Amino acid sequence: QTRCSGCGVRCAPAFAPQIRGSSATVDAAVMAAPVGARAAHHVTSHAAATGRMLSAAGPPRKACTLVLVSPPPHTRVLLGLKKRGFGAGFWNGFGGKVEKGEGIVEAAHRELEEEAGIRVPPDAMQQISVIDFTFVGKPTTLEVHVFRATAIEGGKEASESEEMRPQWFDAKDIPFDKMWPDDRLWFPLMLRGACFRATFDFDDTVMLASEIAECSPEEVEAAREAAEARMRDEWAAKEE
Repeated sequence: QTRCSGCGVRCAPAFAPQIRGSSATVDAAVMAAPVGARAAHHVTSHAAATGRMLSAAGPPRKACTLVLVSPPPHTRVLLGLKKRGFGAGFWNGFGGKVEKGEGIVEAAHRELEEEAGIRVPPDAMQQISVIDFTFVGKPTTLEVHVFRATAIEGGKEASESEEMRPQWFDAKDIPFDKMWPDDRLWFPLMLRGACFRATFDFDDTVMLASEIAECSPEEVEAAREAAEARMRDEWAAKEE
């Protein structure tokens, strides 16, 4: 692994056109760098790597959902402090696994209501990304379908659940030091409603490599449809 000279995040050499030296970790100075500049660098400089991103071939894949609530003018975002399980102690959006027989959009709405006690009108939920997460020593790729919600039904306040403790944050005060490190790279895209595709490789909570590229809404929709078709095949195979 080598460190990308534009932002400092470790990237595989084939993905980074500019390389200076090497590093074993993503250090604190790198993670404190300006978010916008770092995101812009990854979107442009690493876009050439997207040919391999989100391939249906390869290791087993598990579809999950993630919802970020950010009403216009998108100067604040609702996050939840994970209270237990995977990612406990980190602030994150709301989501989880797709249940058997469920569509991905349906799962996103259900998980948001279960974890934060709020509903979102159908036309206020936009899928903006599919992110692949891989973890050292774990064979399954987590395929996370990311949604941005822009309104809450009835203006209801989010409520704490067994899983999450919701809290609003101004965009300038997002607690990145208590979040998964990849969030620094793609939250600026989420806040402006840009569609993108990404891959992040982790060893526990340390990010080893990253790829991000903006894409069209149609590409994100096609990735979701492909995931749903794959899950239907998997469910049918288990019943045989």
